[in-house]
Amino acid sequence: MNCFLRILAKGVVIKNSAINGGVYADYNDNVGSFTITDSRVFAGNGPGTGIGDAYFTATRVEVTGGTRSINCYANCTVRDSYVHGQFHDTSGVHHESGIRVNTNSTLIGNTIACDAPDFPPDAGCSAAITGYPDFDPVQNNVIEGNLIRAGSGGYCAYGGSTAGKPYSGQTRDIRFTNNVWERGTDMGAGGRGYVCGYWGPITSFDINAPGNAWTNNRWDDGTAVAPAN
Repeated sequence: MNCFLRILAKGVVIKNSAINGGVYADYNDNVGSFTITDSRVFAGNGPGTGIGDAYFTATRVEVTGGTRSINCYANCTVRDSYVHGQFHDTSGVHHESGIRVNTNSTLIGNTIACDAPDFPPDAGCSAAITGYPDFDPVQNNVIEGNLIRAGSGGYCAYGGSTAGKPYSGQTRDIRFTNNVWERGTDMGAGGRGYVCGYWGPITSFDINAPGNAWTNNRWDDGTAVAPAN
């Protein structure tokens, strides 16, 4: 299918499909929901999101292209899927990411990468997983059993409590469990090696926020990953 699918009915089923465009159900309208299974989504060679924003389940889906592979704004589940190969923005304008989580987001058993290269002055990956409290609190998210690939961002994940953001004080119930973080290769940063992102695996995760949990998260060599940097 060479189009962008806006879902306006409940319980739409997409399977065994290749979509050159994207799939979208609106949270505020709350008229659509969907499952997408055993399919591929190519979000294009430009800014855009492959799958979003709410009321969906994606299982065994590969998402490439666009500036954001998946947006889990609310009430969504992504399982056993692979996101990577985001848009290479040679204009130097856009930020890329793998999966953005916000509220009631569940990510289980996925391979999550943001591997778009940096282009000056401002283009490149933010992170494989982003949880930013800009417009709403980041709450009630399960991130379990994923492989989080090393990439070109500053960090591989943002945990929802970025200082100075409008809703950073309301973050709660964010659970990172049994994830594997790829260390990556040395990028020449002072000889200290590469640590998933340029500066580290995760930032802005508050272990003391209500309901937050950090359990058995490890590097790909088996050593423990600390909950924040």
